[in-house]
Amino acid sequence: MSQALGIIHWYKRSIELQAHHPKSAVAEFNISELYKLLYYETQNVKFKEEALFHYRRTFEYYLGSVKESDAKTGYDELSSGQEK
Repeated sequence: MSQALGIIHWYKRSIELQAHHPKSAVAEFNISELYKLLYYETQNVKFKEEALFHYRRTFEYYLGSVKESDAKTGYDELSSGQEK
């Protein structure tokens, strides 16, 4: 589990560096989609909770490029188990 989160961290950093701006929409979209994928693909409840937490934090971090209503909608869909 922690190895997967480490991979996500470095994936996120590489996107940020490529985009030349840490709050770019490109970085936000890719990392949030990755957390979403991990949430749906894992059967481990603890990992689902961590993926959901990090998915929400990603939206909070990127509020400059994502509308708050979109962030809340994405979080609500994941927490209720509904896929976009």
